[in-house]
Formats: sequence, C-alpha cells, structure tokens
Amino acid sequence: MAVNAYSSQEADLTTWTTRLTEAIAMMSGMDDRNFVNEVELESVRALRRGVYAKRDLTPGTEIGNDDIMLAIPVLEDQITANMWSKLEHKAVSAQVDALDKLTSHNVRNHQAQRAVA
Repeated sequence: MAVNAYSSQEADLTTWTTRLTEAIAMMSGMDDRNFVNEVELESVRALRRGVYAKRDLTPGTEIGNDDIMLAIPVLEDQITANMWSKLEHKAVSAQVDALDKLTSHNVRNHQAQRAVA
C-alpha cells in the first residue's frame, strides 16, 4: 500500500534497480571507446547552412555579416553557420567571388584594429 502519491513501491524499486544493473553491465568496458557514426555526422552536416559571399571579396577585406549569406547546401570544406562567430573578426585571405563558399582556405581569423585615443 502506498504511503503517498509520490512514494515508490518495493516492486517499482526492484524493477528500477534491475534495469540499472543491466544498463551498467551493457556499458561496462566502454569507457575508453569513441563511438562515431560517420553516416549520422554527414547527415547532420548536410542539414546545416553554409556561409557564402554575397559579393566579390578581395584579400585583406574584413568580412562582416552584411558580406555573407547562409544557405543550404553546405559544401565540402565549407564554413558552416554554426562555425561562424559574430565575436571573431574574419578577413579574406584569397579572392572570393560573389556566391562562392567561404572556407578555411579563403578566410582567416584576425584581430581587429583598436582605435588609439
């Protein structure tokens, strides 16, 4: 008989501990393994948006959010929307034409120039 509405019964606790023991047995010895499902990773990446240039960008140009667009598909080696950070300053390291993908090969992270008073 239940003491109150939120207390567990002995049978409930027995079932719970049995399931926990089974789960621990299934997972034992797996601490040092790295499970990577490449198909799943590629499927998720394909759903992300890639970063594209809105206009021609010349080497040395600092890239702002007005210079890019985010769109599907994301292409191989392309910077994805989740990689693009508003806090970092990015500049063009190689010529990028309008609608080209941005990659680590044509974009570099740089420190913004600070104004000296």
